[in-house]
Amino acid sequence: MEELLEEVRQEQWQRLRRRLEALDLMELKLRQMRELAVYAAERNLRDYERVQIQQWMDALQREVREL
Repeated sequence: MEELLEEVRQEQWQRLRRRLEALDLMELKLRQMRELAVYAAERNLRDYERVQIQQWMDALQREVREL
């Protein structure tokens, strides 16, 4: 019985670690998105630069959703 409880605790701990890692990655990607938005807002960008930034934002958004 004790072994079963320890196994359950270990599984819960592993799940918690995976969730925390995913949240850390999500935070990093959201921070990158914010930095891009601030960068774009503070500059006069050409059309191709706006397109590139939007593509980067779209890619980061997909990565966040996949987490």
